[in-house]
Amino acid sequence: MDIIKLAEEYKIPLIADEVYFGIVKEGYEHHPFASLTKTLPILAISSISKVYLVPGWRLGWVIAYNRSGYFDLIIKNLDQYQKIHYPPASILQYALPKIFARVPDSYFKDFNTKLFDKADYLYTQLSTIDALKPLKSNASMFLMVGIDFSKLRDISDDLDFSLKLYEE
Repeated sequence: MDIIKLAEEYKIPLIADEVYFGIVKEGYEHHPFASLTKTLPILAISSISKVYLVPGWRLGWVIAYNRSGYFDLIIKNLDQYQKIHYPPASILQYALPKIFARVPDSYFKDFNTKLFDKADYLYTQLSTIDALKPLKSNASMFLMVGIDFSKLRDISDDLDFSLKLYEE
C-alpha cells in the first residue's frame, strides 16, 4: 500500500507487472494493484506464460485503468505499436479465449498446491546447506537464495560467484 500512497501523493501512474497473477500459497490472497485504488491510473501487464505454463508463447496483454483519461494518448499509441510489433501467431490468438473458457477453477488450486509443495521441499533442502540462506515466498514461482560468502573458501562475493558459475 505504501507504493500506492506514494504514487497517489505525487500523481505518478503505475505499471503493474502481473504475469504471476493468482499464484499464491493457500491462505494468502492476491490483490491486483488496480483493486487497491480508485484514482490512480495503472497499466497492468500480464501474459499467459506463467499461470497457464506455456512459456515461449509470447502472448500477453495490457489492461489500462484509464482513470480521468490519463492514458488516452498511451492507449492510442499502444494500439498502433501492437500492430507493428511482432504479433503472436493467429493460432495462439484463436486458442486464448478457449483456454480462458475451458480451464476449470480447480486447475489454479491444484497448480498452486503443487507449486508451493515443491517450493517448500526446495526450501527445506537448500536450508541444509550451510552457506545458503533461502527465502520463502508466498507468491510467484521462484525461490530467492542468499549466499553467505564468509562460509565459502574459494568465492569472495557475488561477482566472483557469477564469474565462476559462468566459467563452469
